[in-house]
Amino acid sequence: MTATESERYDAAQKFVGWLEGRIQSAATGSAETTRENDPLASLWLGRLAPAREIANSDLGDRAERLEPCAIGMRLAPATETGNRSCTARVRFFLWHRTQNGYEKIGPVEADVHIEVGNEVVVDNRSIEEALAAVAPNTGLAARVKAELRRMRKGPSILEVTFVNESEPSSKDADRTWCRLRLFECELQLKGLMTIPFVLEALPDGFRYDRDVPAWGINCGVDADEDTFRTVDLPKKVRMRPTFWTVDEPEPDFRFDSLADDPSPPLDALISAARKWGEVAWSEKSIRHHIPEWTDDIATHFAGERAGFHEELVRLERGLDAIRTDETLGRAFRLMNKAIGMSARGRYDQWRPFQLGFMLANIVACRGEEDDLVDIVWFPTGGGKTETYLGLVLTTAFYDRLRGKMTGVSAWARFPLRLLSLQQTQRFANALAAAELVRQEEGIEGDPFGLGFLIGGSATPNSIQDASPDWIAGNGRQTIQQEGAVSTIDGLPVLS
Repeated sequence: MTATESERYDAAQKFVGWLEGRIQSAATGSAETTRENDPLASLWLGRLAPAREIANSDLGDRAERLEPCAIGMRLAPATETGNRSCTARVRFFLWHRTQNGYEKIGPVEADVHIEVGNEVVVDNRSIEEALAAVAPNTGLAARVKAELRRMRKGPSILEVTFVNESEPSSKDADRTWCRLRLFECELQLKGLMTIPFVLEALPDGFRYDRDVPAWGINCGVDADEDTFRTVDLPKKVRMRPTFWTVDEPEPDFRFDSLADDPSPPLDALISAARKWGEVAWSEKSIRHHIPEWTDDIATHFAGERAGFHEELVRLERGLDAIRTDETLGRAFRLMNKAIGMSARGRYDQWRPFQLGFMLANIVACRGEEDDLVDIVWFPTGGGKTETYLGLVLTTAFYDRLRGKMTGVSAWARFPLRLLSLQQTQRFANALAAAELVRQEEGIEGDPFGLGFLIGGSATPNSIQDASPDWIAGNGRQTIQQEGAVSTIDGLPVLS
């Protein structure tokens, strides 16, 4: 049974989660209880070195970055006056050398009471007692430190850290207890009411949530109401893109359908965008997610909403151009035919944002809106390259259909060497398919070609001329089977 796209995505998510867990486990040793080799050789994530050793290291400040001696967090207490109390829970493991290898001891856990007033008082006796129970007279020591910094502007900052303060009682203790390192260290703070920090790097507006609940020190922080926990790995949640967000059925955006008659699906796309905007760009809908609706935010929102309606006008203008300009309409249809051929069955339709971007900019193919610069942005793998390739091929077909027999139709500039080579291969594949369509349609003019300009001292740096066999149409099988720039015999490609 063939899996659906949703099932494949769920399987991929589970695999990535499993792989992340395996990597984290290998770096922390969380799944191990014994081992033959020295833990210092491979267990590094969540490990704390003695503070005195790091302070005396010849590496200077780099020593703390390479192997930290503390983890913690910075928070902003909700009230500036009066006593405030909270509890810091620490958890860590020790590795002990035995005759047969190494044995993991722990977890060592302790609750530390913190009083925050004019002075900050921390009671670390519970950590001392926990260490004395599992590793007495070894020099192993740790403590929670807390410091309140009162700022001139903004809220006060409470910095809470868990520090390895071990000092060897003997050389044997240093060797037996893995140079007095603490492993799989965690710090949890509970019971302190806080206010979030504001991320000033982002502009104040309705688009961004600038609140940051806490800042991590040598770690990440996971916040849940009044509980804050250190985490070893940065937490990033990336939701799966949803390309169609309205309740109506998605139109037929297949290349074949658009090559036949693009008007119905494009008209449905614009209609759906208009209905989506009535909800998404209503002030009531936006204000529901904004706690403080200021005049500046209202002005920003009004300007962005006006920009959305301008975009709708551009979409309608693009569709009108396809319908009324016979030459441009035919170029757009031929482009879809060529893109479908170059896709070689890997995909067979456009995503809505791709068509929207092309529709909004298609009048530029005939030299209009030269003063407008538009940007297509989407995460890697979303389809940016195919989007602007659609406009490039539409322009190339339009030029041939209006009588431009030769000459440059489009330029592309890439900032990175490897990116430019990879993109050139995709350009060549699309243009090769467009050339086959041009031959089938009997459109006059020179064959479509591609130049790759990289400088005289760079490699590769040769010109490959069109062969008679390709011009005769015998290159079709090559491009359909291979699709690589090196196998396109017959396109004038600088490669």
